[in-house]
Amino acid sequence: MNHEQAAEVLYTINEVYPKFELTERKLKVLTPVLLQMDFDGVMERLKEHIAKKSFVPTIAEIAVYPAPENKVLQKINQFEREAAQNPPTKEQRRQFEKKLQTLLKKDEQNDT
Repeated sequence: MNHEQAAEVLYTINEVYPKFELTERKLKVLTPVLLQMDFDGVMERLKEHIAKKSFVPTIAEIAVYPAPENKVLQKINQFEREAAQNPPTKEQRRQFEKKLQTLLKKDEQNDT
């Protein structure tokens, strides 16, 4: 969320709930908290709150944070892109298959 979106959330609460007095101090305190959140998710929660409840929501009640980045998935995607750009040569494939067969034979021997 950016500053304009944070202000939009607070102005919406102010307009819908007249008892919520939006002061400069509230704006300074609540804006940094809202900046960490997902704007669309917060607005959706705020709309749900407005539809169901007659009292002013707390920020915790409408809070929605962005999903954390999945570093493992990003790394897998990077590997896949690199592999697509640099496919293995016939010799590399042959060596891989040879090593795989060796490992499979060892595994079969351990099972018996």
